[in-house]
Amino acid sequence: MTVGEQAYVFAVMTAGGAALGMLYDVLALLRCALRAGGLLNGVLDGVYGLGCGVSAVLLALRMQAEAFRLYVLLGILLGLALYMGMIGAPVRVLAANIRMRVKKSRKMEEKCQNDAGKWETRANI
Repeated sequence: MTVGEQAYVFAVMTAGGAALGMLYDVLALLRCALRAGGLLNGVLDGVYGLGCGVSAVLLALRMQAEAFRLYVLLGILLGLALYMGMIGAPVRVLAANIRMRVKKSRKMEEKCQNDAGKWETRANI
């Protein structure tokens, strides 16, 4: 494999690492929506890690990398770090704001339902 081909594989693996970072954020939102507990979070993290390993190997094979070399792993880690540091941070802040607003909305809805029940009881008296 020439140096140019290796650089191309490194670039593709970096993009793959960024995609894995994005997938992690999407799954984090899903966990929040499901209100996953500690055990389910552990299982989902394990499945994510296994999926990352399998997808890295499949991507390396697709790129016809002769062997799973250190630069392939470094490309994945670099892409993941770049995503988490540059794009992922604002995405996580936005997701936290959305979660906070949803929680406030749920509390307000519960309060309104409780207040409506009190008024209904008073009207029946």
